[in-house]
Amino acid sequence: MSIPSPDFEDLEFDVISENWNEYELTGHTKARGKIVVTRFVRSKNHPDPNAINMASQNMFVITAPPEQRGVPSPLNPQEIKTPDGTPIDILSSNEKWNKYRLKKSGGIVKVKMVVHDAFRIPGRFDNDGMPAYIFTSGPLVVPEKTKPEFSV
Repeated sequence: MSIPSPDFEDLEFDVISENWNEYELTGHTKARGKIVVTRFVRSKNHPDPNAINMASQNMFVITAPPEQRGVPSPLNPQEIKTPDGTPIDILSSNEKWNKYRLKKSGGIVKVKMVVHDAFRIPGRFDNDGMPAYIFTSGPLVVPEKTKPEFSV
């Protein structure tokens, strides 16, 4: 268990919306992805009082045609860290904004997961027999200006 730095303030928040993103991959495979924010923090020493950081978790669910499915053989943590995969084209994507309301100020923060790349791990399948993929992604974090001045 880590002890939070006294230089950071935890910002309590409520979830307004957390949406699933949708991706169409080559081979008639569909992926759904979601980013879930677990924490917002603000540095007490940062010159911009609206500068915030966050912690999050990403999750993905794959749906593939029956001929692409196989016997479950999930990836282990080492394989996830250093995947040996085949690059796969993302044919289309629909990435939606999630919204969170900061309790103290009422400010709204928008977060979107943006997928950069998809990799198919040959011969590996998740617990449901769907082909195993690794996605590289990053979050976009934007304060929504609902008041003349946004404040965390």
